[in-house]
Amino acid sequence: ELRKTLGYEKAQLVGDLVHDTFSRFFSDVLKSGDSSDGYVLNSANSILVDKRLELLEEYRRNVQELYRATVRNVDFVREGPRLVEEINDWVKEKTNGKIEKLLQQLSPASALVLLNAVYFKGTWETQFDPKKTRDGVFYNNGLESEAK
Repeated sequence: ELRKTLGYEKAQLVGDLVHDTFSRFFSDVLKSGDSSDGYVLNSANSILVDKRLELLEEYRRNVQELYRATVRNVDFVREGPRLVEEINDWVKEKTNGKIEKLLQQLSPASALVLLNAVYFKGTWETQFDPKKTRDGVFYNNGLESEAK
């Protein structure tokens, strides 16, 4: 169902081809700050798994090798507030400070947290006209903040 919803079938991404495609993406498209291509595009992935659960070793290996994700076992019940701080610090670092605070709290009933952060810095081929740009309200998950 998920493959269909994400359009993998239409793109003819079946079986291991999905993993291979994402792995190539991480190798070919992502560029660090020292890139001579004129842009920076970073992606970071992390999975926090409650210590009461056990991931299949093949899954753990795949997400580490193919998606460059870190995988950690944590105790959501006892470490919740510290994990919120860790997650917020991780997101802030991986987005170069563009997102400072993602979470307020975690439920002690959490079983798994999947994190993905993307950072892009580059020059647009077609620049924004400052006269057509204005401040506004940004809506996210029921919250509002001023956007510039």
